[in-house]
Amino acid sequence: MNPARRRRGKITGLEGSLRTRVFVAEEGRRVLGFAWANLVQYANTHVGYIEELYVQGPHRRRGIGSALVTRALRWFAEAEVEVVFVSTSAGDRVAQLFYHSLGFRRTRGPWFWWAPSPKERATRSGH
Repeated sequence: MNPARRRRGKITGLEGSLRTRVFVAEEGRRVLGFAWANLVQYANTHVGYIEELYVQGPHRRRGIGSALVTRALRWFAEAEVEVVFVSTSAGDRVAQLFYHSLGFRRTRGPWFWWAPSPKERATRSGH
């Protein structure tokens, strides 16, 4: 447990440590898909999680999922995250290839990670 979360023997909530965004792809008034993203602050580090990505079946393979993930990654970059995680089902090769195509790299198990490139970090810090 993070000692910063303990005060006088009580455990405090996560207020301020967790931010959530849901990015939605729409066509007219119809929702085609969404990306649910969480940004968590651990001490001085910001970590992003793409919790869920969903695109309705008839609208898949049209770039909607890529656009949603790209938008979430932009939000994470603006928040200066150190790393972004996403998980897939162990046998979901389509999802694994999808995240790999967006720059995520596989870790052990079903987790993938992404981090800003040195160029992106320099741009963000104004150098």
